[in-house]
Amino acid sequence: MLRLLPLIAVVAIGYWYYTNHMQPRSLSPTDQARENARLMEGCIRNETRSAGVAGMAGLASDAGDVESECADKLGLQMDEGTWQRK
Repeated sequence: MLRLLPLIAVVAIGYWYYTNHMQPRSLSPTDQARENARLMEGCIRNETRSAGVAGMAGLASDAGDVESECADKLGLQMDEGTWQRK
């Protein structure tokens, strides 16, 4: 039994490390909503800038079009005032 004790300890420490440090962390709903809003803001900014640089400012003047394009590109939809995954 004493020979197995170090092996059991190593397995237990490995399991603890794997479950706490190696597993992907999921964001809370609030953090996920903030992340989605940040992604949408960046996408809208880039799309508007690209349209302006390309000389197509008429297309970028309607924020709804850019917003819907970004939402489709990122796979998001507006739900109760926040951007959520489809």
